[in-house]
Amino acid sequence: MSYFFGNAGTSGLIKTRRKKHVRHRSLSNDRGLEPVHGITHRRRHSSDKKCISKAKSVLKESQSHNYDGDNASIKNKNKRCLHKEIVRLVEENRLLTAKLEGTKVDLGNLSIVKERDELLATLEKKYHKLQQNYYELQTSRDKVNALLAQRENEFRQLHMHNEESALIIRNNEQQRNTFIATIQRIKNENVQMHEDVNLLKNLVYRLNLEIEKYQDKLRTIGQTADNQAVVNIIDEVRTNFNNKNVLKAWGKVNFHALGPLLDAYQENVNEKDELIQKYKKEIDEFSGKLKDIISENENLHIEVENMRAKYDRYVEEAKVLEKDAAIVKEQNELLIKQSAMQKQKIQEIHSIYEHKVESMSQDNNKLYKEYLTCKTELSTLKGKYEILNEGYEKLKNISEKTMPISVHNAAIDECKRLFEELKQQYESEKKKSSTCMKQLEEILRENEKQLITITAERDQLRIQARNLEKNLKRTHNKLEHLQSTVQSIQVSRDSFKRQLNKTTLYCEELVKEQEKLAIEKNKLSRLLEEKEKENENIQYLGNNITHRMGTLKNQLKARPNFYLILSSKKQYF
Repeated sequence: MSYFFGNAGTSGLIKTRRKKHVRHRSLSNDRGLEPVHGITHRRRHSSDKKCISKAKSVLKESQSHNYDGDNASIKNKNKRCLHKEIVRLVEENRLLTAKLEGTKVDLGNLSIVKERDELLATLEKKYHKLQQNYYELQTSRDKVNALLAQRENEFRQLHMHNEESALIIRNNEQQRNTFIATIQRIKNENVQMHEDVNLLKNLVYRLNLEIEKYQDKLRTIGQTADNQAVVNIIDEVRTNFNNKNVLKAWGKVNFHALGPLLDAYQENVNEKDELIQKYKKEIDEFSGKLKDIISENENLHIEVENMRAKYDRYVEEAKVLEKDAAIVKEQNELLIKQSAMQKQKIQEIHSIYEHKVESMSQDNNKLYKEYLTCKTELSTLKGKYEILNEGYEKLKNISEKTMPISVHNAAIDECKRLFEELKQQYESEKKKSSTCMKQLEEILRENEKQLITITAERDQLRIQARNLEKNLKRTHNKLEHLQSTVQSIQVSRDSFKRQLNKTTLYCEELVKEQEKLAIEKNKLSRLLEEKEKENENIQYLGNNITHRMGTLKNQLKARPNFYLILSSKKQYF
């Protein structure tokens, strides 16, 4: 349990030491011996209290450091805590080395201290390496987070741009549908206009035939009519034209003759002119809309090219991210291996420390047993001294009673000599035992200090190992999060690929439809030009007809047989 719980182990050791001190005091009091080392016991008790307070302070500091480390890892302040811990470890190591240099220690203890220093140096080196790896991972994590934020912003911008392009495409579709409807309507009107032109051609042909007939009749008919009849007919015609609504373009022609046909022809010509003007306006509007669509199409082409360039750039960046993710995976695997190696080394160090603690506790027990044996020998020597003193007193009494003075004096001298020898021997043994006791007490103090420092270092190493495990878990979780984000980026990239392919196909279709519209526009412009030419020809024919009609009127007015011609026209119609 002491391996996993340092506080319980230290408290158990302190309790056992207190019990041992209490037991030794009770033994010395029962035997009636003087407490030779009472002051040392008091000192030891005070040193135990100091050791307990030091151990508690070390544990509190380690707990506070652990708590601060956890809070700092949450608040991204690992650098300061790690720097403080490193400085504190360096100062403790320096103090330990100064204490070890100031005290005279045995060769075995020196070898143990050297091994411990070497282990501490190796642990510090490994700790620095782990710290550097942690900083590198943190910097790489920050870089990856920055890249992810940048990619998310670009993804949002692309999404917004895609939505805008979709709206533009919908508007273009609506405009295309309206243009198709207008083109269909224009085609229908064009067919109707062709039919009207054919009707007008037939009318012109018929009018030309009628004019030729009238000209032939005028040539054949003689000029035998009276001038008075001609004047009466002209007056009747004038009165008829004043009473009726006749168009200005055709002059004074009788409605029973060519007047209605020419009026209908003029009305059709005016309607066709209006239609031509309306079609010109519609074609101008259509050409303006076509120019807008062409400019929008060019902008869409530019945007598609930009999107393709961005897509290629995003593909390259995704490849770079995949490479970075692979590198991060490799670094994670290496860190996991290093953490496993560190765990194994920490376990080995813990086992070595446990063996050392066990050996030191065994040495302590041996020294304590030797101390007890020395104490028992001292008590036996005291008993022997008392027995010899009693025997000496008895012998003195007996010698005073029985022996003569010379023999008694010789015996007394001999007893004094023996007593002085015993006294010297007792004092020498007492000095030896006191020196041994002092040495044992110093060794015990040093062992206790070493135990406290070793337990504190062990607890610190445990805390550091736990912190490293937590950091590894966090890095592992961050790597999993990065992998998930990379997968989501890949999925979004695939969706963007599909959307780009769809948009490119749709843009190609729009380009084809716009080309078709341009071709139809050219066809319509050609048809309009042809219609304008036909209208010009029709106008030219109408002008010719009006000119001919004017000449005919003049000829009819000049000729006397006008009445006969009119009567023949009435018979003909």
